[in-house]
Amino acid sequence: MKAKFILLLILFALTGSCKKITHVTLIEPAKPGKLSYQIVDDEGKGVSGVKVHLYDAMSKAKTIPANSLAQSRTNQEGVAGFTDLLPGNYQVVSDSAVVNGLMYALSEYIQILSDVEKRKTVKASDFSGTLTVKLLAQNRETPLANMGLLAFEAEKRPSADKIKSFIASALLKGVTDKNGMASIKVPSNRLYSIIVYSLTTGNGVIKSGNYLVEKGEETYAPVYHEQ
Repeated sequence: MKAKFILLLILFALTGSCKKITHVTLIEPAKPGKLSYQIVDDEGKGVSGVKVHLYDAMSKAKTIPANSLAQSRTNQEGVAGFTDLLPGNYQVVSDSAVVNGLMYALSEYIQILSDVEKRKTVKASDFSGTLTVKLLAQNRETPLANMGLLAFEAEKRPSADKIKSFIASALLKGVTDKNGMASIKVPSNRLYSIIVYSLTTGNGVIKSGNYLVEKGEETYAPVYHEQ
């Protein structure tokens, strides 16, 4: 019995003297990444002088607030460069890039990886949507064919005495078919209003209603007009 007790004491001592070994895996710290963001026109030529803002992806900026993480302006090749970016997801938002007389606001998400330079080229006019109008008479049944339609940014509403000249110089136009339908491709992420006008006289009327058009989407707008 005494021998067993001594044996137990020896085993206990040996167990207590064993040190626990912990294996530690060292994680290499993430290295900054870079972004080269190029904006081009429909012919692939760089659009220069466009200010590009970078945000944390969680901010989900629709416009350009003041709290951007970084800013850069496109050079002659249309490239805005960013360095020392922590790996993660970012939102790129630009002020207006002008192509063929139209202003496009760019907004998209980009992932930056550790110690990698991400290069991306985007065509400004890809940031467009479609405004589809169905023009009907006041009875809301009879389609009105061969009528001119003009889409314009709601905040740039012309005064009544300048509507005709506004129509003459505008770019975002369409003509209704026999079903009263017309589709106009417009820069996205903006609110639009509509002018209905005569193709012969050039006189027009601003219709009520504002319509949001998002990138790659079609916005349907029923419009009623008295001839």
